[in-house]
Formats: sequence, C-alpha cells, structure tokens
Amino acid sequence: MPTYSNKDCVRFVRDMQEIGLKVEHYKGGHQYEGPSVFVSDVNDVITNTRVKCLFDQQGHKFIVYPVSPDCGTNQKIKEVSVDQDILDIVNYEDEELEKLGDKELEEF
Repeated sequence: MPTYSNKDCVRFVRDMQEIGLKVEHYKGGHQYEGPSVFVSDVNDVITNTRVKCLFDQQGHKFIVYPVSPDCGTNQKIKEVSVDQDILDIVNYEDEELEKLGDKELEEF
C-alpha cells in the first residue's frame, strides 16, 4: 500500500483509523485512486470526518473515499500509511479549529 501525502487523504486515513475502519487503496470510479473504506452505512464515514467524500455502491456495501485523489508513493509498503509532516499539519489544524469553538465557524 502507498504512503499518502495529500492533506485530505491523510486526514481521511487518520479519521478512519481512529474509528477502527480498515483503510484500503482503491483505484476505480471517477478516475479516482487513493484511500478508501468499505462500509454498510455511508453515514459511519461521513459523520466521522470533515473530508468531502464520494461513494460507490458495490453489492450490499459502499466504498467511500475522499474527493481529492492521491496515487501515493512507496508502492511496496504493505499497509496504508501517511506522510508524517502532513499528518502534523492536519493535527495542528484540527487543534486550532477546536480552540475556535462552534460560534466562530462559518457555514458555506
């Protein structure tokens, strides 16, 4: 599995690992290649990440993945991993958002 460095893909991988979902590399729909998870209910993913996602139905399950693709590097790695520098940036951004509180966030 590759190492991802796209900020949205790193955040997606981290968020999915935090809720215990297995992240897999997906190459498929909409010219997409990058991290994904298989779930029975898309809301399990959508409610646990701020990353904008797409999904495809495959049988009775759904494959959910970020809108932003990331082909990844280091194809010889067996498991999905993330670029630590990007992960640090993502974690810092999350901490800053938590400090703001809901009052200062704008809806678009």
